Amino acid sequence: MKTIILLVAFSAAANPTLTENKVSLLENDHVVMTMDELEKEQFFLSADYPDSEGQMNFVTKADIHTILIYSGDEVVFVLPVMTDRVSMGASLFDEVKATPFQLGFNFKDNRSIVIADVMLK
Repeated sequence: MKTIILLVAFSAAANPTLTENKVSLLENDHVVMTMDELEKEQFFLSADYPDSEGQMNFVTKADIHTILIYSGDEVVFVLPVMTDRVSMGASLFDEVKATPFQLGFNFKDNRSIVIADVMLK
């Protein structure tokens, strides 16, 4: 019985989409982005989407290596970043066929990908 509990706990830690403690990272008239509460606190300093700019802006605590855009189970775009600040124009999401979709943040020196659920309005 102890083995089963440990496996379930390990699976939830390895796959952030299994957790239910989702909080808003970014929300306005154009987009809602949610993610695991602990990952938000661990990796993100700020996120915004100014209407005048039409882009998402992120400032993180560690350098982002790449951002993956998922539509369902398919990776539709990989954005190389290599910094702790990134801006992504709304036109980048034109290739996404389904909403909600996911952004996968691949942080430097972190073995797992931090997942954010995104819903365009």
